[in-house]
Amino acid sequence: MVPHIPVVIQRLCDKDEQTCFAASNVLCSLSSSAVTPHAATLMEQFETVPGSSRWRLVELFGKFDAAMLSEHVDAITKLMGHVDADVRRRAVEMLGALPDLPAHVAAALPYLEDEDEDCRLSAVEVFGKLPPPALEAHTPAMLARLSDEEECIRMGAVVVLGRLPTAALEPHTATLLARLDDSSWRVRRHTMEVTATLPAAVLAPHVELILRHLEHTDARVREWAVGAFSHLSAALEPSTAGMVAPRVAKALEARMQDEDRRVRERATSLRSRISAS
Repeated sequence: MVPHIPVVIQRLCDKDEQTCFAASNVLCSLSSSAVTPHAATLMEQFETVPGSSRWRLVELFGKFDAAMLSEHVDAITKLMGHVDADVRRRAVEMLGALPDLPAHVAAALPYLEDEDEDCRLSAVEVFGKLPPPALEAHTPAMLARLSDEEECIRMGAVVVLGRLPTAALEPHTATLLARLDDSSWRVRRHTMEVTATLPAAVLAPHVELILRHLEHTDARVREWAVGAFSHLSAALEPSTAGMVAPRVAKALEARMQDEDRRVRERATSLRSRISAS
């Protein structure tokens, strides 16, 4: 098959669209090593391929190895501006495969606000591939996606933000904690996973919010709030600790009767420790 790849590539521009689509399917079935040598020809030919076959051709581009993709950054960024949302999404994903991603990731910023939700999600995932130091510069863009209308994008943004160093995430702790009230239980779960890794000193300024979440309708959020208090007390200023301790104790007594077993057990354990101290 390999010696005949140029012939198949020629058929991508056949007058018959079904022939073009068949040719694109054949090329997509080949290995990365077989199609990579033809990367330049395929990318140059993209605009002359019928629209019905272009998405398959972009899928084929995704088979190119990282070194080859690096040689065609301009072509990739051009594809990212394509009118077809599926082409844009796949091009954004190719950008994410570049070995020198930090140098090119800014090109993905506009697609965090793309009208197509799948394209926005792919852009979020691209930023998730950055090393933490490079990701810090794009923290505002990720924070903006926490209010995206799509659940999967908000969830993805929480996960990406969770990769930031604690010092970089700390100023935005309140914004992140607000996702504990998200309408999606999946977003709430991921938020709890990220915030569970934060030091008590980072959560301490948000003690009132945590106290409020002891009454949350989601049992897992209530459990998170109990767990947060279990290691938060030592980080509170004495004046703050004295002010909230009675309220925490009262709230924990209510949670000891919680309908959820895990919440009851954690609340009982923490209440016993508070009483013993």
